This record gives sequence, C-alpha cells and structure tokens, in this order.
Amino acid sequence: QWWPCKQDLNDKIDSMDILVTTPQPYRVASNGLLVEEKVLEDGSTRYHWQTHYPIAAYLVALGITNYAVYSDYVPVPGHKDIEVLNYVYPENLNTAMTQTSQVVPVMQLYNELFGLYPFAEEKYGHAQFGWGGGMEHQTMTFANSFSFLLVSHELAHQWFGDKVTCGSWQDIWLNEGFATYCEGLCYEHGLGNQDWQEWLKNKINIITSAGSGS
Repeated sequence: QWWPCKQDLNDKIDSMDILVTTPQPYRVASNGLLVEEKVLEDGSTRYHWQTHYPIAAYLVALGITNYAVYSDYVPVPGHKDIEVLNYVYPENLNTAMTQTSQVVPVMQLYNELFGLYPFAEEKYGHAQFGWGGGMEHQTMTFANSFSFLLVSHELAHQWFGDKVTCGSWQDIWLNEGFATYCEGLCYEHGLGNQDWQEWLKNKINIITSAGSGS
C-alpha cells in the first residue's frame, strides 16, 4: 500500500529494479521485463523485474497471486513483435485468452496513428486484480476484466498518461480525455463490437445530461 518515493509528476524515475521473493505457487507481475525468475533454497521464488524507460511513481505496480501466464503478440512492420504478457486468475484463463487478444489490432491502430508503442523494447501486458475498471501501470495494465472498451482505453494511456504525463493532478482529465477519445477512434476504424455513431451519441447524452459539471 505504501512505499518511499519522490511523488513528483515532473521528475520521473530513470530506471528501476523490482525484486520480490514470494512462496510458490505465487507469481509476480510488474513493470518492464522479467529478467530473472529464480527458485531459492527454501523453495520460494525470487522475481526480478527491470525497466529502463522513465516512469512516474504512480505508474509503478506489482501484483502477486497464483496467476496463470500467457502471451499475445502484436506484429509490427520493420520491428520485432511486441509481446503482450498476461497474468490472469487461473479460474478466468479461458475467458481471458479470448479477450486479451483484442489488444492486438488496437495496438496496431495506435502504432499507426500515434507512433510506435512507447515501450516497445520491453513489453505490454495485463495483470488481473480485484478492483473495478483498470489502471494503466506503465507496460502492465491492471484490470478486473478485459472488455474491448477497457482494453482499448487502458492501452491508449501508455501514450497519453504514461509516455506523456501531465505535470499536475489538476490536469488528469487530459489523460482520461485522450483515452476516451481513443475508444471512439477504435469504433470509428471498425474495431470492437460497438457502432461508432452509437458510441458518439451515448457520450453526448452522458455529458449533456450532467447539469452540475462541465
């Protein structure tokens, strides 16, 4: 719940090593690349995650439980495939495997519109956790479930929020505004299961019915 850090949006951490020792059968999901998974003499396992991309303190995370692990891959012309590394509850494995793969065409679209995924030399991923909705931890989104809308929204934050980070919490609406806009872009480009015009109409209705705020 707490760790000592410099909580300054304008001064990102240059790089990180995250080492966690945990009993089996638990696995650790975190930022960057898993550089070592070592079984120790007492039977516990030490996980060593490492990232070399600048990262804001609020985007650092780790999840620990008896995860099932699998990968999807995003083809990128002229670049190695980008791994999408998924850590999900084992009882949800079959459902998750049919849903997380939705991220592949979405990342291909964002790569085309915004430039290559900002952390392409490491990975992207999903870690399932118990809160509602999702949180765009850098290179490893945490999500309760994997609907198309949530997958497309949280991936967009890797560009808008993670790579480009607002300087003040008062501007957090920029992160959310761009990610919501990207949901619509996906539907406009024929991805997902919602009609673009219907999505737009629903957003307008929600906004115009809120009389107490902007």
